[in-house]
Amino acid sequence: MKMAQVRGNPLHLIILLLFTIMLSGCLSFQKVSPTADGSKKGKSPEISINISEPKEEKKKEDTGKIQEPGVSQVTNANETSLNTERPREKSAERPSDVRTLNPKPPLLTPEEAIKQLEHVHYKNLYPVTVNEKPLLILKDITMDGQPEAFLLMVETNRREESEVSYLSDYSRLFSENREAMKFYLVVYGNQSGKLHRTLTVSLGKRYVYRSFEATQLNRYDSTRLIIAVGFQTEQGFEKHLLIFKGPQIKLLSSFDLKETLSIKSILTDIDDDGNLDILVMEKAMEEGVGYETFLTWFKWNGYRFSEYKSTNVVRNLRLFLKNVADLLKEGEYRKVIYSAIDRNILESVKKKGFSDVGALFIILGFDRYFDPNLSKPEDVLGNIKDIRFPEILENPFTKMAEGGWHFKISYRVTIQNGLSFIAESKIVMKKNPFGKKQFSFSPLR
Repeated sequence: MKMAQVRGNPLHLIILLLFTIMLSGCLSFQKVSPTADGSKKGKSPEISINISEPKEEKKKEDTGKIQEPGVSQVTNANETSLNTERPREKSAERPSDVRTLNPKPPLLTPEEAIKQLEHVHYKNLYPVTVNEKPLLILKDITMDGQPEAFLLMVETNRREESEVSYLSDYSRLFSENREAMKFYLVVYGNQSGKLHRTLTVSLGKRYVYRSFEATQLNRYDSTRLIIAVGFQTEQGFEKHLLIFKGPQIKLLSSFDLKETLSIKSILTDIDDDGNLDILVMEKAMEEGVGYETFLTWFKWNGYRFSEYKSTNVVRNLRLFLKNVADLLKEGEYRKVIYSAIDRNILESVKKKGFSDVGALFIILGFDRYFDPNLSKPEDVLGNIKDIRFPEILENPFTKMAEGGWHFKISYRVTIQNGLSFIAESKIVMKKNPFGKKQFSFSPLR
């Protein structure tokens, strides 16, 4: 009934329509009103699209622009930057691997060593000097890059008696009032270039000084050192060897080399093993032979030189020559090639175009009488009637070369037809005379 009245009354309809429009407007306003943090309550696709699209376009425009440099970014060589920001200080560059720097001290020179030792003395011990400069040897046996010092000293009450000019005077050896002097070897260690006394070795009483030198015991190992001090004696010459070992700077042993009218000592590498050996040659009278020479080999055993092998010269050489003569008289000249000729010598002669027999012909010295290009070596070597070598009564080896000792030999050869001639050759005693082949023939030229 009321609805009927409303519908029937136009004024009421208008009021109701206005109220409905107002109510719808309020509801729409609440849906789009922002919150305090700027977000929007509710979800309205139309309104959210209309608001977000302009922002997206603005963002694209900003990113598309090229930023112009500000004043602080524009500088040239003659202008100071106007940037008021304080420049950042450049930090010191540091290597990634920081290590403690320990620079090596400078190498000790002979001049510096002399400077450190020229005024040194211990009670009555004074350095042996040359023109008032200490006589010393510098060798690095500790393998630390700094050399150790070996100083020769003498015991005396007067410093002028420590001069080499006084100590090497031969007249002191035969003087009626001669007096032996005590010699010492003083070893100095090296600590960063500073020398300090490590070891003192007595060399005994001596009359006349001769030499002071050093050599490596082993050619491949510098930590083994031989210090040799030579003295003149009434009988001849004597060299006192002191063998030191590094890096501990330890004295291992000593050895006396003597040289007299009957004894000769040589420091050499007999077997080529790298270590020095000692060869003693001693001459003595032997009944039925003459003056025999005995050879003794002292070999290094790691601590000292000890006797290793021995042989003789005269008896062995006489036997060698007899065997060669017998083989040639029997026509067995090919056996002489293998028993009396060194293989290296044979090959060196063969390189000149000769056969084994032709090389033997040259080595024995037969080419002095026969031309090997005109005469067949086989015809001569195969028809030998007699050979006379000189009688050996003492050691004939006086000259030493790289391959050993040698001497020239002349001998008479007689062939079957009665022809006789003098041949000349060279006989070599090998550097190692203790092997199977002690001697061999070698051509003179």
